[in-house]
Amino acid sequence: MGIADETRRLSIKWFALDEAHSILIASVIFAFSIWYVMMGYNMCMGHFLAIYAVLLGHRIWSSSHRLASVGLVLIALSFQLASNLLFVIASEMTQQLLHPRTTATVKQRLIRLGILLVLAAFWYVAVWKLHAPREMFVQYNQVKNPLQLESWMAFARSLGIFATWWALLLVPLAGLTYGLRGRFKLWLSESSSQKQLLSLAVLYAAAIAAYEAAGLGGPLWAWLPEPGARGVSAWLASTNALGAFAVWYGSWHSRHMLLGMVVFALIAAWVASVSSLLQAPASASRPSNQRFGLWAPSASMLVAFLVWLSCWGLPGFASKLKRLHTEASVVNALKQLQPPAPGLVALKIKTPIDFRAAPIESNLLLWQAYGKQDWVSYLSPNIAPVVTVAEHQAVSTVNIPIQYRENASYFYLMKDFRWNVTCRTSIEFDVSNPGLSDWVYKSSWNSNAITLAKIISVTQNC
Repeated sequence: MGIADETRRLSIKWFALDEAHSILIASVIFAFSIWYVMMGYNMCMGHFLAIYAVLLGHRIWSSSHRLASVGLVLIALSFQLASNLLFVIASEMTQQLLHPRTTATVKQRLIRLGILLVLAAFWYVAVWKLHAPREMFVQYNQVKNPLQLESWMAFARSLGIFATWWALLLVPLAGLTYGLRGRFKLWLSESSSQKQLLSLAVLYAAAIAAYEAAGLGGPLWAWLPEPGARGVSAWLASTNALGAFAVWYGSWHSRHMLLGMVVFALIAAWVASVSSLLQAPASASRPSNQRFGLWAPSASMLVAFLVWLSCWGLPGFASKLKRLHTEASVVNALKQLQPPAPGLVALKIKTPIDFRAAPIESNLLLWQAYGKQDWVSYLSPNIAPVVTVAEHQAVSTVNIPIQYRENASYFYLMKDFRWNVTCRTSIEFDVSNPGLSDWVYKSSWNSNAITLAKIISVTQNC
């Protein structure tokens, strides 16, 4: 609600949208598929709080001289999400481009922009020096070298990944195209139209720039890759989607579009506003909010809430509970087995599941079962492409360079792991579907009472 309200306020302040069109922004945000990830992963709460902080902080910073310091504090806290570093700069540029009179002189505008630039640069350097990424996060968050051809290929892949989300804007863009028929040149020649288009482009670029610089991104849809694929294709294989084509809204990597959700909501409402104004009779004297009416945005809010409830909210939460149920069922079954030989352990689930667990997560399951940290493991649906990717990640963990092993031992919960041991154990499970008591109570509060997974096979090779 906070993100939707702040985005709605921005639309009124920056683009002079009327109340009716601004309500559409809340509808778009509620109906956005990112909520599935938010409900399915507890870690996403920090992302949403950071986005709310940057929106609220910049509003306070730009509108209240007394509370400007409070706004700066909120902006600084929002930098926990790296993409906010550029987004707040883009927000200030948009504010000054569309409403330059809010700051009286060019000097004042430059000072305001300079303060935000210094704050963002200071935060980036301080975090990089005091809390630099380690182990697997070094490569994951590393900005690509623009002097290398491989980096430009990564940039192109990332752009392509983010481009898949534009499918969500096809309907409003089609409406704008219809409204502009025969009048596009006249509309585009207006200074306000050019500034608004430029502002939206800058905001969108800032929302994805941090991920683009590192060659990252999560698609809305894609084709499944070949087994054994790496890089971006490996991410696509990391979810259990069957078929030649799949929507990837449930992928953890789609969180990269969280800030883009705000920009998409602004674009959709702005497009709707422009389309309705262009289609209105030239002699119409009623205010645009009366011509548009409040019934449409009110209906859209109801539809958006139903979409959120039926497509993202409840299914996302159910996915999280099912994951907790699966993991607890596996732990309870492991407790009935002797601990596997130290080495690499594969936990394969025959029952269809929509997630896989990396070593840091599956090692926790083994620790819960045995109280030891002797293994590098992974948990995965027993589907060839997904198993290949999961095993590749586990083997990469085993092959961590010697200088990183001490830190990795604590990070991956494998402090007793014997680096020279080559034993491999594979355990296949069949997990029953959760019952009502599992959904309501056991998955979250009493995991020991969850039914044991059925052990289908155990193979060991030392």
